[in-house]
Amino acid sequence: MAEKTRKRGSGRYDTKKPTPKKSTSHWFRNSVLVFMAGFAFLLASYLGYLDYNVRTQFEGKRWAIPARVYASPVELYAGYNLTAAKFEELLQTLHYRHDAQLSSEGTYFKSGSQISVKTRAFTFWDQTQPSSVIRVNFTASGIANIVDASQTKDLAIVRLDPVQIGSLYPSTK
Repeated sequence: MAEKTRKRGSGRYDTKKPTPKKSTSHWFRNSVLVFMAGFAFLLASYLGYLDYNVRTQFEGKRWAIPARVYASPVELYAGYNLTAAKFEELLQTLHYRHDAQLSSEGTYFKSGSQISVKTRAFTFWDQTQPSSVIRVNFTASGIANIVDASQTKDLAIVRLDPVQIGSLYPSTK
């Protein structure tokens, strides 16, 4: 009777093994991996498209406009310690020409302790300065005053165009 109570298939040499329970989340993991791979492909494709557009728009246009390099502009004001002789040297360094009639921009005329200058128009970083005729009066210690010749009024400060010290030009092909 002991033999009848024994369960079938629980013997030592039974070939049928119990199957492990499959996880129900394997489909979720696989779909997340597929989604991530698809997203990575789309992102790489979009970045390649952007890179291509930027390169085609800017290729060959790196130095299309010549760049000029200037020194600091000269700022003149009453009380500035600059003699008439040094100011005349400065005007020659800036390539101003001696002209008694001040017929064009970039000219000057010295008369005693006064130098009349027709400045050049120049675009500074903060504003555009038009050409003007000024008279700079000197004393032994420096600039006494600066007068606008067209309006005969004193000016607080005048900027002269700076010296061009270099330039970068595009290569020509």
